[in-house]
Amino acid sequence: MAEKRMLSKMITTQDEFLDMPLSAQALYFHLNMYADDEGFVDKVKSIMRQVRSTDDDLKILLAKRYLLSFNSGVVVIKHWLIHNSIRQDRVKDTLYQEERLQITVKENNSYTEIDRQLADNSQHSIESTNLNYTNLNLTTLIKDVIEYLNDVLNTHYRTNGNKIKSLIKARHEEGFTLEDFKIVIDKKYSEWNNDEKMKIYLRPETLFSNKFESYLNQKKVIIKKTPKDQKQEVLRFMTQKKNKENEEC
Repeated sequence: MAEKRMLSKMITTQDEFLDMPLSAQALYFHLNMYADDEGFVDKVKSIMRQVRSTDDDLKILLAKRYLLSFNSGVVVIKHWLIHNSIRQDRVKDTLYQEERLQITVKENNSYTEIDRQLADNSQHSIESTNLNYTNLNLTTLIKDVIEYLNDVLNTHYRTNGNKIKSLIKARHEEGFTLEDFKIVIDKKYSEWNNDEKMKIYLRPETLFSNKFESYLNQKKVIIKKTPKDQKQEVLRFMTQKKNKENEEC
């Protein structure tokens, strides 16, 4: 076993470390000195008596995860591999192989319990799945809203336009659904399409703005349709029907 030990300032100069009582810091330093080549320490109580540390000092180091403990009473220095870089051909394997099998090395070169790592990986997988599901729902919503908007207004808004996507995303995050978007589009089309002054506001920037909820909840305005309007309605219906039939084919 090597006789020299190193300590990394990356760990010992952190505020979290320096905020600990000096007695807890001293215990940490001494445990590092007594650790074997893989960072394991036995006879912790004996070392504590030698340096006059208390149980509270040990509890602090365990709670802050500077040490990882095992049922056998052995502890391991969590950041051992950050502190010490011993050539592999000079490392004397730890005597505590049962404990060694319970931990693994993280990407940042610190030890962690295998059970904890598996739990973290599982949680990360769940969160990634949920995020992908949410993104998939949003992508579908954007596509459906824009297609419906183009059908009603006879426009050609693109599904990859950043501005319209951000507006739909904002309303989506507020909990509004595809059906809500359709209701607002239909209401404002019915109200503004025959009004030359208001017709220009039949656009995403207005329809999907912060007034979206007000538009959604307003009473539908009944406007008597002219023969020209009725013809446009029929043409729009036929176009939608044809597009649907093409999609099914």
